[in-house]
Amino acid sequence: MYFLADGLRCPSKGEEVPDLRRVYRRWLIRKLSILTPAVGVAVALSWRQAGRLQAGSTTLWIDLACLGASLLLAGFCGGLSVRALLCYRRFRSGDAGAARQSRRELEPAGPVAFVAFSLVVFVGVLPACFPPLGPLAEFPLPIRTVLEERRKSAAPAAAEERVPPPSRAEAKREPRGLPLSVPLAIEPGEARILEDQEEPRTPWTEERSSGFARLGVPDANRPFEWMAPELHVEVLLLQPTGTFATQEGDVDIDRDLGMRGAGLRFTYDLATDRDEGLRFHYQFFGLSASKDYVEISEASIDDLLVWQRFGATYLWRLLGYTSDAELDFSVFAGAMGDNLLSDGENDVAAELVRVSPYFGIEAGFWQRGPVGAVFRLGQTLPVNLTGGTALVTDLTALLRVDFTDGLSLHFGYAAYWAHFRDHAERFTDTDGHEKVAMMLHGPVVGIDLRF
Repeated sequence: MYFLADGLRCPSKGEEVPDLRRVYRRWLIRKLSILTPAVGVAVALSWRQAGRLQAGSTTLWIDLACLGASLLLAGFCGGLSVRALLCYRRFRSGDAGAARQSRRELEPAGPVAFVAFSLVVFVGVLPACFPPLGPLAEFPLPIRTVLEERRKSAAPAAAEERVPPPSRAEAKREPRGLPLSVPLAIEPGEARILEDQEEPRTPWTEERSSGFARLGVPDANRPFEWMAPELHVEVLLLQPTGTFATQEGDVDIDRDLGMRGAGLRFTYDLATDRDEGLRFHYQFFGLSASKDYVEISEASIDDLLVWQRFGATYLWRLLGYTSDAELDFSVFAGAMGDNLLSDGENDVAAELVRVSPYFGIEAGFWQRGPVGAVFRLGQTLPVNLTGGTALVTDLTALLRVDFTDGLSLHFGYAAYWAHFRDHAERFTDTDGHEKVAMMLHGPVVGIDLRF
């Protein structure tokens, strides 16, 4: 047994010779499908930030930093795209050694480009986290406060001096009966006291008590307040275990391939009522192998497997989620799509979007102070709508720290149990073959931004 120049096993007698041009063409399409959107979004963001600066932005410093970051990411992703095109050109010109070397160097280009794309999205929403700087008169400067107090204290005395003296006819006129109004003599100091008195408090204007009061949630005494739109950005370091099904048998992900992985999770919450809302999900997991897959299979996985999840759910907050709540509990239901991509001649599983019903629960426990614990459990049902099914269970345990009403940090642990099956036809549960059965688990750290 020997191998071809590109790492593919030489076929035995009667087997079909692999088409290297097709392999390289698919490899180029996959790399550019991730790099090109990242370049386009980065260029569009740079154009937008340049327009804001030209129009006279009130947050000059943050817009300038975002412009520099977007230009840097656009150049970085553009350089990777050019290198991928040069690699394909070298292969077409017959320089197989240089093409193979370039392809190995560009193996992590996909996950790196996705991270760059995520940073571009983060840079795009970053200016919205900072309020615009208004005119100088809007700031309560100390000298301005002193001048306002002096003006208020001098106003009653000036008004008293401007009152004209009564005429002689009015002075000689004797009052008949009870007067309709009795003038009150109020000293300037008493006027300032009355002026500084607060309005009577109601359940809707009462300030938060000095005891237990959470940040980033509606005030319990203000029923018209809703949950603010919230963006969760998380980074995961994953340890995968499980098996891939091949024609020659099952391949162990950890023992045979030595795979390691990382992931990104984006979640956006948008309230539609005080106790209800929409939640949008996008998750990306990249697994990279440290051992050669072609030694035990006729297919080439090229050291990379990508798992994408995206979907939308509707959230019902059944308990808590207010400033004085020590326990939060909510349920959610919707749909989730799962997609597997492998960078090789043959796919580990069918490259299709497996749409499944998705539901789960979320609970939070809070005590005095800014720290709380959040637990989330989600489950998809294996429904064959597109020719494949996905049975995925996800569990996340987090410790969250609220710094302000608009910013929180969290860290914890996440685990996924996934089973992917391929079917010959849609809308049937027979003739199914389990292609991937794996578990991903590892630490997670993230940031929560409320707008």
